[in-house]
Amino acid sequence: MRERLEAVCRAVGPPQVATVAIDGTAVRFVMAGDMAEAVLPALAPRVVADESSPPFVVELWDSASASLPPPSPPWRREDAGPLGAVRGYNDARHKVIVDLNVGTIVIADLAERVAVVWAASAAALPAWWRAAPLRMLLGWILAAPGRHAVHAGAVGSHGRGALLTGRGGSGKSTLAMSCVAAGMEYLGDDYVLLASGAVGPVAHSLYSTVRLTWDSPALRPNLTPWSSLDGEDKAVLDISEVAPSQLRPATAVKAIVIPRRSGARTATLSPVSQGAALHALAPSTLFQASDEGAAAMALIADVVRRVPAFEFVSGSRVEEGAVLLASLLEDER
Repeated sequence: MRERLEAVCRAVGPPQVATVAIDGTAVRFVMAGDMAEAVLPALAPRVVADESSPPFVVELWDSASASLPPPSPPWRREDAGPLGAVRGYNDARHKVIVDLNVGTIVIADLAERVAVVWAASAAALPAWWRAAPLRMLLGWILAAPGRHAVHAGAVGSHGRGALLTGRGGSGKSTLAMSCVAAGMEYLGDDYVLLASGAVGPVAHSLYSTVRLTWDSPALRPNLTPWSSLDGEDKAVLDISEVAPSQLRPATAVKAIVIPRRSGARTATLSPVSQGAALHALAPSTLFQASDEGAAAMALIADVVRRVPAFEFVSGSRVEEGAVLLASLLEDER
C-alpha cells in the first residue's frame, strides 16, 4: 500500500503534508492526489506549524488520481465483520478496516505509529465522511489510559463545557448549533475526545463541522449562515468558516446533557441519574469503538461518577436550548 502511494506521487506530484495536534498528540498527514481536499477541511483548526511530539504518520492516496488500483488484499470480502474490521487482521497492534460501500481501506501499525489509507476516489467520498474524516483511525491513535474518543458533542461558555450525548437523532447537533448561534463556544456535535484526569474531565475538539438534518429547526436563516451548507442526507456546516472565533480546542466538562426531542412548548432542563447518563453515553460509543470497549467503558463510568447529568427536553423555540445551557454552566462554576 505504501509503495502504491509512492507511485501515485511519481505520477501526479509531491504529496501535501500537514500536521494536526490534539491534546498533545501530533498526527502528520501525507496526502497524495486529491486526498487533502477530503481530509483537511474538518481538521483545519487543529493544524499546527510545529509538532508537539514525534508524530503518528498517516499516508493517504486514492486510485482515481493516478488510475492506480490498490494491491490485491490477502483477505476475502466476507472477512469484513462489524464496522469493517477484517477478521484475522486486527489485534492490539495491527488494525485493518474495510468500508465496501464507501470504497476505503485503513491499515495501521500502532506500535510503529504509521497508517496507510486508500480510497477509490477522493472526490467521491460522501459529505458525512468528510465531516468526520478518519474517525476510527483517529480514535486508535488518540486512545490512552483515561482518554478515548466518544460519540458526543460539546459546547461551552468561558472554559466550562457541557458534553452533549445520546443516540443519533436525539437532537445533539441542533442543540449545539443553537449554542453557536447564541455565541457560545463550540467543540463538536457528534465526536469529541474525552479525557479524565486529576483536575476533572476535559473534552477536546476533533472536527470543526456540524451535521444537521435538513428539517432541523437550527437551520432557520436567522440562526444559521447558509453559505457554508453542504451535504447529501444532512446539511454540513464548517464552524471554522461561519463562526471561527467560537471554536475551542478543549473545555472542562462540568455537565453531561442528554437532549430529547419533544412536542413540548417550552424547553426544560432537569437533573437525571448517573445510570441515565451512562445509558446515554456508553452504548453508542461502545458500538462504534471497534475493539476498545473496555477502556472506553472505564473512562465513561469515571466521568459519569464525577459530573452531574441533566436531560434537555426541546421546546418550540430552538433558541431556548442555548439559554438553558449557558445558565447551567454558570451555575456549575
